[in-house]
Amino acid sequence: MYHSRLHVTNGLVSAALDALTGEPLELVLEENRENILKSNFRAEASPLKVCLRDGRELRPAKYAEIRRDGSLRPQVTLRQETDQGRAEVSCPRLVDMESGAPVEVSAVWTLELPRGDRRMRWRVRLENYAGEMLEKCYFPYLNGIWLGDDWTEDELYMPVHSGDKTVNPTRTLSAQPHQVSWKWQEYQYTFTLGGPYGVKNERWGCWERECGYSGPCSMLYMVLGNPRLNTSVYLTCRNDNLRMKSIRAATYGESWPGVGLALGHLPCLEEGAWDSEECVLMLYPGDWHAGADDYRAWRRSLGRPALERSHRPEWFMKSPGLVAHYDFQYQGGGVVHRFRDIPALYEQAREMGLSHLLLSGWNVDGFDNGFPMYTPSPALGTEEELRQALREAGGHVAFYINSRLCNLKYPQLEELRREGAVMDQHGEPVVENYGAEDLNFACMCAGAAPWQQKLTDTVAYLTRDIGADSMYLDQLGMARGLLCYRADHLHGKDVGGWNQGYEAVLTRIREGYPEEGVALLFEGASDIHAPGASGQLVSTMFFNGAFPELYKYTFPEDVLVDMMCPPSHSAMRPAHLARQSDFLLHRAFCVGSYLWVYDLEEDNTFRWDEGAYRHLKQVIALRQSWLNRYGHGTFTDDCDVLEPSRQPGSILKTFRLERGLLAACAKDAGPLEIFLRWERPEAPRARLYTLEAPDTPATPALRPVPGGYAVTLPATGLCYVVLQETEIQ
Repeated sequence: MYHSRLHVTNGLVSAALDALTGEPLELVLEENRENILKSNFRAEASPLKVCLRDGRELRPAKYAEIRRDGSLRPQVTLRQETDQGRAEVSCPRLVDMESGAPVEVSAVWTLELPRGDRRMRWRVRLENYAGEMLEKCYFPYLNGIWLGDDWTEDELYMPVHSGDKTVNPTRTLSAQPHQVSWKWQEYQYTFTLGGPYGVKNERWGCWERECGYSGPCSMLYMVLGNPRLNTSVYLTCRNDNLRMKSIRAATYGESWPGVGLALGHLPCLEEGAWDSEECVLMLYPGDWHAGADDYRAWRRSLGRPALERSHRPEWFMKSPGLVAHYDFQYQGGGVVHRFRDIPALYEQAREMGLSHLLLSGWNVDGFDNGFPMYTPSPALGTEEELRQALREAGGHVAFYINSRLCNLKYPQLEELRREGAVMDQHGEPVVENYGAEDLNFACMCAGAAPWQQKLTDTVAYLTRDIGADSMYLDQLGMARGLLCYRADHLHGKDVGGWNQGYEAVLTRIREGYPEEGVALLFEGASDIHAPGASGQLVSTMFFNGAFPELYKYTFPEDVLVDMMCPPSHSAMRPAHLARQSDFLLHRAFCVGSYLWVYDLEEDNTFRWDEGAYRHLKQVIALRQSWLNRYGHGTFTDDCDVLEPSRQPGSILKTFRLERGLLAACAKDAGPLEIFLRWERPEAPRARLYTLEAPDTPATPALRPVPGGYAVTLPATGLCYVVLQETEIQ
């Protein structure tokens, strides 16, 4: 009997493969018979796509190519047992996606369905004898996915920065972007409205969204879910060595609905064999939280750095946020503050309720200009004046340094650039531009020893000699990681080099901490670097669909830092962001984020708007009340909320405490009844803290409901309520 397709199952999930090509035709969650592969594109690769450095893209052979050349036919082998199964597909040669011509690259990929597990295990082995570097491959590379009957109900969760959420990704990724242009001083910004959008791939006609790990991609997983169907697809890689990789989502738009999901790998294989790590595709009933739970469990199984000295000082963990001053010396040379102003600026911060300053533009030639000339700018005062100003301020001060850039204008840094800059495949340094058109920067390689030493020495100088007790490393976890083709930087042969290079920098910095510890912050979010840092700046205002809950739930012990934007007097940011001021502030409070409050004279300040400034101080006081009494808690998103909020637009998040539960809520004026999980045998006591009375708790009534208790929140717009076993503060 002729078999057109071959099946393998473990009773929980199953797969069907094309008997001739080995291409996956079905991937099914058996309990609801949901096959996630709804559409097959003839021109697409599946489940593997390979990219050579010369631009050729390869895939397994399809019917027509196999008919022309029978030697291209894969060998498909299945092993089916009672409650587990395995498939292996061996492709003698892959073919060029445009011409169909065979190329001397072979592939063997396997799919395992283990006993009692909804997680499908995928691996691929590539052998390259094409005479050209096999630079990148996508595996598993799956297309035409949606859940249930209606693709418009799908939601895509990607860990872009701290995370984002795309509703109806088929439509959203393929939509025409809407943009605004915004000028601030030397900078000309472009901001998108709506989205997140994909980028049109003119070669293949799809819209793609891909982000690299580490860099824009803070974790290496994504989830596609359908809330109505209560079904999700989770894709990840067991990337034990934390190498550079990527995640990719793509769509052909509403005319051909569905999305493609893929993991990107960087074999950088000149010749010979390469084996992927195990990749996991999980089909399951539930939402994105279960995927996050799996990723957290795997990541913790690798161990997190055991630090001899604290990188999260007690003062930092009790602090609600910082005041950021980028208005010392701007890129164009303009000076707003000098070192002698620091004590007065610190008093302004205290007036807000904050005790942590961040100083930028303090160095030679100022912000986005003098990198990495990290000595005090003579235009602002002397080194001793800076040192004395920090002593007089008497609080906590961080300095900005850039972890990536070296200005090309400095001839005295030529040797540093020559030895430490990223080199592309043609042997040329990678150059980037920020702000002024005539200022260009070499992108420095994280794996270069001279650059690692420069950053380490700078931090030691600022903390030991100048007196800072915290540091901020810009771009470290935000800017994309790069392949570097200098052999002594390791990257071209070891794509773990970029991530491991920054890990080496952070390790060396931590070794030089004073005994009381330094609060170490960096831009972006990264599950690689977070364990050895104090806070991660995620800047959700810039990213449409931002969903910081994704990272915060996956790694609740890590502190996210988020930028606040005043509703007026915000020349630094466009008007549409200013209009989100309250939402950004309230979400940051409910998610438990560290507040990054700019205070730039004339350009970005809450102090010029009396009502906004008063509200900001109230929110800071309420957060301080929370931290003083209960600490950060363990973020559980809304998993301890029994019923969704009945008030549209409200935010309700929960945190587990050692002996209870904390719920933070932002809502419109008016009372609201919320329903909280309580599984302990002893009935709880409740305390309520509001904007109006952050240090005078009320005792709200509790109403028993199945699984927990209902509590009615008062008319106040922002509050937190605590349920605990015994008498609480």
